[in-house]
Amino acid sequence: MRPALSKELWFTEPDMRKDLNFKWWNNKEKSIFYEIEEFFLPVDKMVERETGGVSFISNTRLTRLDPDQRIAHLENGQSIKYDKCLLAPGGKPKTLPELENAPKEVRDRILYFRTADDFLRLEKLAGSSKSIVVIGGGFLGSELTCALANCSREENKDLRVYQIYPESGNLGKILPQYLSEWVSKKIESEGANLIPGAEVKQVSMSSDKAVQLTLSNGKELKVDYIVCAVGLEPDVELARSSGLEVDEKTGG
Repeated sequence: MRPALSKELWFTEPDMRKDLNFKWWNNKEKSIFYEIEEFFLPVDKMVERETGGVSFISNTRLTRLDPDQRIAHLENGQSIKYDKCLLAPGGKPKTLPELENAPKEVRDRILYFRTADDFLRLEKLAGSSKSIVVIGGGFLGSELTCALANCSREENKDLRVYQIYPESGNLGKILPQYLSEWVSKKIESEGANLIPGAEVKQVSMSSDKAVQLTLSNGKELKVDYIVCAVGLEPDVELARSSGLEVDEKTGG
């Protein structure tokens, strides 16, 4: 099941989505949380339960693995002895050098979309901003462009939504050209302003306190906020701290 953060949540009634609930394809109400709290067992009950179960430890980080002793060390000083360990730490959003090196007042207007907090922040800005640009033409960038365009049609008529990507069409690295063109036309029909075949060359704060983007096609664009959706890089922090082998090319 794909997370609903960039999908169904945006097309659900505001009262539902503020609690991170949404209507699924079959019209059933669901939560972004995969299981309810009662599904999980307290840690101290795990050993005595014959059929086993799942224990969920929140609000603490795993700092290091000892693969020889098979021990996982937590930042709160606790440790977990294990037989087998599955590493699934996910990824961190990539950025662009032009965004990373921008002045702080510009960086404060840049959003990366990965967590529920990111969704809540962007949803709030979508209701109050005049203009937002999404950088990236992949799945996430295209989904968020559709979601924001829907906000501009349903909730914030003043919101203008732009999308910038270097390919000739949406999902250009994934789909054949004719399908990519079809997707682009579909997204445009939702109300988004697409800027294909362009890359960001410079970002600065304009005199009227808007974020100004200079593009490779010579155009300039002024917006209130930037959403950067240019991919992920594997989160290998735990692997490195544990002395595990990390592939220098792919990062996995």
